[in-house]
Amino acid sequence: MAKIFFHPLTAICLIATFLVSCDDFLNQDPQTAISTEQVFADLNKVQAYLDGVYFNWKQTRVNRRTFFTMLGTDEIQQGEYQCVRESYSYYQGAFDRYDGGYDAWDNQYTAEIWNVRYPVVGLSTEALMHLREKEASATKDDSAKIKSLIAQASFYRACVLFELARYWGKVPVPNVANGNIVLSGRKPLSEVYGLIESDLKATEAYSPVKPDPSNVRIPTVWAAKAMLAKIYMYAQEESGFRDLSKAKGLLQEIIEKGGYDLITPYSKLWTGEDNTDLEVIYKLAFNNIWPDTNELQWYTGSRAVSMDRKCYMGGYDLALPTEYCYKDISAGGIWEQGDQRREESIRYNFNE
Repeated sequence: MAKIFFHPLTAICLIATFLVSCDDFLNQDPQTAISTEQVFADLNKVQAYLDGVYFNWKQTRVNRRTFFTMLGTDEIQQGEYQCVRESYSYYQGAFDRYDGGYDAWDNQYTAEIWNVRYPVVGLSTEALMHLREKEASATKDDSAKIKSLIAQASFYRACVLFELARYWGKVPVPNVANGNIVLSGRKPLSEVYGLIESDLKATEAYSPVKPDPSNVRIPTVWAAKAMLAKIYMYAQEESGFRDLSKAKGLLQEIIEKGGYDLITPYSKLWTGEDNTDLEVIYKLAFNNIWPDTNELQWYTGSRAVSMDRKCYMGGYDLALPTEYCYKDISAGGIWEQGDQRREESIRYNFNE
């Protein structure tokens, strides 16, 4: 067997070399990523950061996770196969069954509702921390740009925090302390909604009146007003923020001054050929090229024809209309006689 020996003098030389080099470490910034500090040191880089936050928000509306919060309601249910197939569907099916599998401790899908949203709150808070610091000492030329960026970060945080507060009630609120983001325990609803309202008012104050055609991610004054109205309509009563009169005033202002209107006939909303922006106050924009797809059509399609990928009606039976949703009022459903939206919203004829 070959043996390797180190001469004592050689070992001493190696140690000496190492000790000398310790005072002269190579400091090299990463070549494939930049730090948050580097991003916010240059205002021209911040929009890309916020576009990333927007992309994270969009991920809450991709594939089956889009429908988790709608299942178990009066209008939407899963197909039977979804509820019984394989082990994962026991927990997914719990959204319709309301059984023990619905518990967040075991249900990974309940946890996912939270896990895909709260990072948006944290990333937005970090952006606001840096931008507020810059705003305090900004030049006149930079001030308008910083305010626009603050409006975006505030809007993203408010919208997602509102979703979480509606689902969980009291939720943690990120705070800034000594230049760091500190996560609190669950805060009272009055504090949570106070932050949401403050963010939306900042969005309203710093946003443009007209949408930017080059970047649909940037909210407008009207988007902020619409979300404020939604807060005042849907905030839990114990929060102290439910105020229908405030909501009515904001919505009336949007109708009278916002320049929006309903698309007629209603069927134009679904053709894919008509411009529906007249009716859109704000949108999470997807397209039909992966990875920027939302895959919603497949998750609402029929499993009976899902083996044929070319069949546009195929899918996973994940979000189907209940009987209450697709029947007329006379049959115990929701549709009034002659409502033109009924045939355009739900497929009844599967022979075509």
